[in-house]
Amino acid sequence: MQPLAGEMAGRRRLLEQLPFFTGYGVETGLLIDILERYGVDAIAQTDLENRIHRNQDMISLSKMAFAIVQVVMKRLEDRRHIQLLEEINTTMKLIHYSPHELFLEVKEIRESERPPIAGLEEYVRGRREVVSSS
Repeated sequence: MQPLAGEMAGRRRLLEQLPFFTGYGVETGLLIDILERYGVDAIAQTDLENRIHRNQDMISLSKMAFAIVQVVMKRLEDRRHIQLLEEINTTMKLIHYSPHELFLEVKEIRESERPPIAGLEEYVRGRREVVSSS
């Protein structure tokens, strides 16, 4: 019901093969990548019953949404071989106001992508050591 709730689980052998975005875009990146590589049958959800989330103000939600849009744009760039993200697309302009003032806050929000862990030599070596000691 809430694919971006921040709570996900997955099988190790699948998650090891996928890149991970940092920050708020991690779920979106994983869902897109799993869908494209393994199909919709590789995605499922479970009913966590009553889940109460801490509410956040609109500024915080705006920053999260901005980061998620960056991930979607990055995946579109990768799939369509086009350039969408430029420096201006990583800078969010937030307008703050009160009865006495109005000002603009420029906030740098940049989602980074980490490579699949299965491709990192240190991880592969460590996994071999665990398996051989079992």
